[in-house]
Amino acid sequence: MEKRPIGITLLAILVYIVGIIVLVRGLIFLGVIAVTLLTTPLWGVGNELILGIGWIFLALIVMAVGSGLWYMKKWSWFATTVLAVIGLIISALGLTATWLTFGSFLVLTIYLLYALKYFWKTQ
Repeated sequence: MEKRPIGITLLAILVYIVGIIVLVRGLIFLGVIAVTLLTTPLWGVGNELILGIGWIFLALIVMAVGSGLWYMKKWSWFATTVLAVIGLIISALGLTATWLTFGSFLVLTIYLLYALKYFWKTQ
C-alpha cells in the first residue's frame, strides 16, 4: 500500500468532520421530536422523524466515505466526487444559504479531480 498523500489525509479528516456535523443535526431533529411529544399531540412529528433518520443515515454514509478515503479505496474517490458534484449543483441552484458553500464545493470538486491520480495508480 502506498503512502497516503497529505491532501487525501486532510480530505478524509474533513469528511469525517462533516459526518459528525450531519450526525449531530440528525440527533437534534430527533431531540426536537422528544420535546414535541412532551408538549403536543402525536401528530405533527412525522417530518422531524423522517428528517432525523435521514440525516443520521446520511451521516453514516459520509463517515463510511471518509473511512474509504483514509484507506485509499477507489470507491471512496467516486463516492466523494458524486457527493461533491451533488453539493455543487444544489448550492449553484441557490438551495443553500451562501456562495461560500458553492465555493467550497467547487474547490472540493477540483481537488478531487486532481487527486484522481492517487486513487487509480497501478500497484
